[in-house]
Amino acid sequence: MAKRKGITPEDFFTEAVNLYKLGVEGDKEAALEAYKKFNKICAYYSKDYLARAYLGSATALLRRYEVNSRNKSMMASSGLKIIEKAFAKDPENTEIHRLRKFLYLELKEEGFSLPDFDISPGEELEICLSDESKKQLEEAKELHRRALAGDKNAAPKAVPFFEKMLREKPHNHLIRAYRADCLSMVGRDSTDNSLMFGNAIRAMMDFDKAVNACPDDIEIRLLRANFSYRLPEGFFRRSATAMGDFEYLIQRYEQDNSVFSKETYLRVMENLGEVYERLEIDEEAQLVWEKLFSLTGNPRYQARSKKSGEETHFDPLKARSMTWQQALQEGIRLHGLAVAGNKKAGRIAEALLQGLHKEKPRDPVAQGYYGSAMALVARDSGNTSVMFSKVIKGLKLLKEAVARDSNNPRLRILRGYLAYNLPEAFFHSGEMAVEDFKFLLKAYQKDKTIVSKELYFKILYNLGTVYQRLGDNQNARKVWSKLVKESGDPKYKALLGNY
Repeated sequence: MAKRKGITPEDFFTEAVNLYKLGVEGDKEAALEAYKKFNKICAYYSKDYLARAYLGSATALLRRYEVNSRNKSMMASSGLKIIEKAFAKDPENTEIHRLRKFLYLELKEEGFSLPDFDISPGEELEICLSDESKKQLEEAKELHRRALAGDKNAAPKAVPFFEKMLREKPHNHLIRAYRADCLSMVGRDSTDNSLMFGNAIRAMMDFDKAVNACPDDIEIRLLRANFSYRLPEGFFRRSATAMGDFEYLIQRYEQDNSVFSKETYLRVMENLGEVYERLEIDEEAQLVWEKLFSLTGNPRYQARSKKSGEETHFDPLKARSMTWQQALQEGIRLHGLAVAGNKKAGRIAEALLQGLHKEKPRDPVAQGYYGSAMALVARDSGNTSVMFSKVIKGLKLLKEAVARDSNNPRLRILRGYLAYNLPEAFFHSGEMAVEDFKFLLKAYQKDKTIVSKELYFKILYNLGTVYQRLGDNQNARKVWSKLVKESGDPKYKALLGNY
């Protein structure tokens, strides 16, 4: 190949590659010029198999700008043959692999009868998307991460990105899964009940379609697992789906710990423990907490393990010999087990505390714990009308208890976390959670024994989340800045990275 003055063969090749990329993005003149340059390179360097692969790609690319269908087909077939010959000569070349897969995927989308590739949806996007589209995809994924962290404005911004990409790649199930998750979060943050339910149901259908098509795709399974885990069980019955996905993901990690990070592995295992408790599979839950404790040494997992195995039986005959105060302490103990996920303990606590409240209807502690226990039992109810009714009654009891003893931190914790965990679209309880969390934070500044330091940091985190749900990002940033500064815990720094 004759050298152009001042340009090396390597520079000439780079020029041709850049022109080819412009052609892929729609520049007809660049595509034609790339084809000519690769022809020249291959004429001089017959054993440059990467250049031959690019020549095949450039040949096939010209079909996009051909009107005659017969000519289009001939260009595609000719380009594919050139790439296949280059691949046969240099099968270990990753760039040739990429060009070959890119052309196969494009031609299959156009209806060419070609064999299937063993390629993940993520790899397909990496191969097929232009640099600009890849940048947009990363921006959309970042919005998705912010939505997961509670940013109400992020999911509505992400949905159009994923919608556009899905129109371009209608068979890519990873894009379908991301769109589904973002739609579900748009519904989650909406005050429109029909949108909340409609988006959740649409997302369920899209997720199941994606997993059925790509059952071994780690990213899709992780997205569906976390989506199913977040949904209220009483409405959607997705805990069993979450359980299956979490179990699969744990199995894959234990076979190959490069599939995702250890941090993700531990989070998946913790979520599985929560799901086991939600479904009353107590023995399996206890095994999960024990395993997490052995892996991390974190005492809270040891405490969860003990709570899972703790006795929940309550003997009514024995209760008759208890004083009212002793029975209240037993009710509070059972309530603690219920908070940790023990449904049986929740039902017993509700019955016991109901009797104690009847005996002393003006005692705020008994009233507050009874209201909280009623709401916990309602959470696990399979009957949605019963669930709503009992949650409303439980919240009313807690409001009355706080009105009777507004400076009691235990009652503020009970009411604050009940309000925090209720769907805002139905109960509009976010402002109540803010009030109680702010009370607790102020009380802690005066008396550090009011709550533990760990709970104090958790309340700060949750207060920021509530502010964000309510669209008050300024106060969310302020609270989270305080949390990062005071805790020094690097896990909280990620919260501020998006704001």
